Amino acid sequence: MTRAPAACAFRDVKAVRRRAAATMATPAVACLNSARLALSRGHRRASRADSPRAASAVATPARPRPGDRARRAPIRGELRAWAPVTIPPRDGGATFATPHEMMGYFSGVLKDAKLCRYLDGEARDAVASVLRAHPDASRKMGRGAPRGFQVRQDPEKGYRYFVVIREDGTAEDFSVRKGVDALFPGFANVKRKGNQTRRERPGADGNDVNAAANAANFSSPSSAVDVAVNAARLNRVITDCVSVDELLELLATDRGALARFDHIHVPTAFVTLNRLAAAAPMGDASGAVRLKLDADEGFRSLVVLARVMCADGRLGAQGLSNVLHALASMHARGVLSVDGDATNLRGLVAALERATPRLSKKMTSQAAANAIWALATMRWELGADAWDALEAAVVRLGGARGSMNGQEVANVLWAYATFGWDLAEETWSALDGAVTSVAGGGGGGGGTENDNGSNGSDSSVSSSGYGRNRFPKHYDPGGDARTAMSARAVANALWGFATLGRRPSPAAWKALERTMIRTSDTMNAHDVCNVWWSYVTLESSPSLPAARDALEAATARLTRTMASKDVANVTWALSMLPRDAPPPQESTLTAIERAEVRLAGSMRARDVASALLGHATNAGRRRRLSTA
Repeated sequence: MTRAPAACAFRDVKAVRRRAAATMATPAVACLNSARLALSRGHRRASRADSPRAASAVATPARPRPGDRARRAPIRGELRAWAPVTIPPRDGGATFATPHEMMGYFSGVLKDAKLCRYLDGEARDAVASVLRAHPDASRKMGRGAPRGFQVRQDPEKGYRYFVVIREDGTAEDFSVRKGVDALFPGFANVKRKGNQTRRERPGADGNDVNAAANAANFSSPSSAVDVAVNAARLNRVITDCVSVDELLELLATDRGALARFDHIHVPTAFVTLNRLAAAAPMGDASGAVRLKLDADEGFRSLVVLARVMCADGRLGAQGLSNVLHALASMHARGVLSVDGDATNLRGLVAALERATPRLSKKMTSQAAANAIWALATMRWELGADAWDALEAAVVRLGGARGSMNGQEVANVLWAYATFGWDLAEETWSALDGAVTSVAGGGGGGGGTENDNGSNGSDSSVSSSGYGRNRFPKHYDPGGDARTAMSARAVANALWGFATLGRRPSPAAWKALERTMIRTSDTMNAHDVCNVWWSYVTLESSPSLPAARDALEAATARLTRTMASKDVANVTWALSMLPRDAPPPQESTLTAIERAEVRLAGSMRARDVASALLGHATNAGRRRRLSTA
């Protein structure tokens, strides 16, 4: 009595196989699971209909576990032939072959964008295009043209999400996934990545496995998702290296990992090498590490690969900026030399410069600032094409409504002053507007000392990589928060203006002085000396009385730890201020004199001359001496 339903079940299995052979739309493993499911259902129907509950001893095949299908077959829709989509749909837009590739791109933007800052360049155009494809785009954007797009973070759960800033200033969050669903018809029916089984990370099982061996043992990809997963694993292997030797072992040509490097892995390798070289012991940082890099064949191959990617267009704007920043940081510390012949780094920098005019239009404010800073740090003499392209990027990203933050503006000013080139008026206008905007904002804190010493550049580097994309709820922190200048940034900005012989606009100058008032407690001796020197060079003095008081208070506080050179420079600057400037305060002069007494035995002849000049020319000191 129980065989008839089973025979029906087997006939159902044959029908399923015939349909799969005719359409080729269902993977073989899925068909087998369907057959097992149909068979088990037939046995259950037979048992319920014909057998007593107490005697239901009919053996039924094991049902497939929930994770079997995900482990044995690609996600539904991955093997489909998608029509490529270009966003924005015009010349110069980015083309994506699959929706998974597009989602990976937006995941990188979501991860690397600075919070509550307007997106610019390629990222802004791409986000605008995908929002226009959103099924509820008109309500999301509101009336009129939106001001721009930002990435924000949920204050409780910590996830990031995109928002559109409407014309009236209100913000509305939106899902990029829905826009991608509309651009790639049928993608909405594809399972999300969260439904897949978790893939193990190389070396995550606790075994002591070498990172290079993990990278070399990746399985050959069988789908687009496998390619992305393997690429993300390799990127993780690069960043997980804990020493220069481990990274060089990964780059070794006999391992085969370098052959899998793409446009993300190459910049990641340079950034990781810079980080590991900076963390090396002091005796090893500039000597042994440089010898290792000069003699290492894997590092040479990495340099050649970066040059090839510059030539064939695979290296993007962010990658170019990250490679330049890493090279400049290592060059400043003496870890490598751009002028050396062992690794042909000069050829790599030349290739990066040639690619700059093509990629500058896609640079973010951080990428442009880092690239300009890096080229100035290496004292690289730019050609006219690259110079004009970077100036155009500063004009596009600067200004009062631009996307530059305080550190980026200061780095650009420092770099231009180091180059010593004349800037166009529109570039000056953009820098004045950016300084007025970021220096006049609230918040911000003291800058930290950079390993490069005098320039105080922000060493942060963003890298577009492989990550997850999430679409959280809307959160509005209240207004457009732009990162304000630190004390170090104010000093570097003033030094840049003074070195180039250009006074800031009145609005920019007052904004810098307001920031000086707010951050004077975090100034160090180098910042104070730079600010005083800048005022003297520009033949001016602080226009806001509160700024003058804050600067003198910082000077008096720091004289206890100043070196003899710094004390002499401050003394000279105070004596060279304009005649109509008010004399220094008594507390400031007292602190300087105590420092001179403390350092008299270690002063050089030049420092003694500057101190005597200050005694002779400073009106406040003359009065003190006359009444003593």
